[in-house]
Amino acid sequence: MNALARAAVEDALEAGYQNMTVVADGLDEADLMLPSRCAGWAIGDVLYHQLLDARRALRTFASPSADPPDIDDVGYWRAYSPQSGEHEARGSAEAAEHARHVRIVASAYPPGALAWEWRETAAAACRSARACPHRAVRPLTRHERRGGRASSPQAGRVRRYGELTRPGNIQARDGV
Repeated sequence: MNALARAAVEDALEAGYQNMTVVADGLDEADLMLPSRCAGWAIGDVLYHQLLDARRALRTFASPSADPPDIDDVGYWRAYSPQSGEHEARGSAEAAEHARHVRIVASAYPPGALAWEWRETAAAACRSARACPHRAVRPLTRHERRGGRASSPQAGRVRRYGELTRPGNIQARDGV
């Protein structure tokens, strides 16, 4: 990705995060409990789910890997298709566990705290994206996301779902 294309992707990520911040800052406690357009998810659930992605992006941009990428921003989504047969796919037990986790944690935030954490984390992720010198990053494996220790000599380097990607791919994926 050339510098001009990367800047455009960084701009898109920042614009998307800023739009989300404007919405989040306008929500009161009752708004967070309203249903979203995501079946079964309240608005607060969606905001917390987005916060998880911003946190992962922040870690990823700060973690180099010398290995070549093995996934892009489009390929990432294939595992989430119901037709994929993957355990993350919509309707799977893992997807239900994630939704339960999101509901519990999002509802535990005191008034205003979820929007504040989103605002701070999203801004930090955008700054980190612009400052990221790395061409490829390694994400966390599913085992590591659940608190397990890194099983590879890459310990301490961030992995994103056990796949390698370029910072621009993460920015493009999170910016949609």
